[in-house]
Amino acid sequence: MLDVVEAEMASTEVESDNAGEQVVRLFLQLWENPTTGRPLLGVLRSAVSHEESGQLLREFVSGEILGRVLGKSPQIIDDDTRAALVGSQLVGLAMLRYIVQVEPLCQLPPEEIVRRVGPVVQYYVTGQLTAESG
Repeated sequence: MLDVVEAEMASTEVESDNAGEQVVRLFLQLWENPTTGRPLLGVLRSAVSHEESGQLLREFVSGEILGRVLGKSPQIIDDDTRAALVGSQLVGLAMLRYIVQVEPLCQLPPEEIVRRVGPVVQYYVTGQLTAESG
């Protein structure tokens, strides 16, 4: 079902210094393209109530976005926590923009979203993530 998405991402290379923007841009391009966006939309819509769709979504986020793109360079994303945080940001973005259609998020141009969300994803990828105790 998501073979088109896999083919689209096969040659994608991400550099660590601007991985956040690159990943958000790629993610939005997949969702904005009718060929890849429609299957992704169907999977996302049914993921919360259908176990197989949930598994497809997990595989897409962890395998395609985090594994295939960010995982090509081990220095970019080096642990499961970072990967999960990136995934949560991307899935949340897709849910609010394409399913729930929260204004103004659903109307913002993709490059504006890249500009605003890219730094957050960059922080998840390369920022200091240690929690303070206390």
